Amino acid sequence: MIRVDKAWLLAVCLAGTACARSAEQESAEALQEEQKAQAAANEAAADVKKEIDAANREAAEKTSEANRDANERVADATREGADKIADARKDADEAAGDAAKALQAARTDLRKSVDKQLDDINERIGKLREKIATAKPEVKTDLTNQTNELEKRTSTLRGDVRAFETETATNVEDFRKRFEASMADLKKKLDQLESRT
Repeated sequence: MIRVDKAWLLAVCLAGTACARSAEQESAEALQEEQKAQAAANEAAADVKKEIDAANREAAEKTSEANRDANERVADATREGADKIADARKDADEAAGDAAKALQAARTDLRKSVDKQLDDINERIGKLREKIATAKPEVKTDLTNQTNELEKRTSTLRGDVRAFETETATNVEDFRKRFEASMADLKKKLDQLESRT
């Protein structure tokens, strides 16, 4: 029986040694597998980081290109707007110049017309004075005073025409109406005086 016990003891020792070696080998193999897995994970993380970096670079390039395009469009629109404003100013300046020329032409025409009418009235007053010189003494003084009044009004109208040269466009029509009314009244008075001589 000692032999069986020794054999059994020998078998247990051999089995224990085999189990101990097997656990060490398993531990070493597990460590190697863990290291391989860690290396694979590190490699995968590095690949993902590279992909992220590449995507970020591409996005930055696209953003930069979009900003350049937008800036170019803004610059083009600004230039186009400035050109339109310059054209509008030029057109407005031309229109203002044309309006100023038209106003000056209207003033000149009106002044010439007024001067001619006043010259005609002065001529009639001159002829009236000749008639008054031969008029009866009882009406001569009254006619002379009224003729003097007509000459004063004619002189005032000539002064108004000179002042009219500085009037604004809206005042041109007002002046024309006032002048026409004054001229009508002046001619009426002159007609009355002429009929009395």
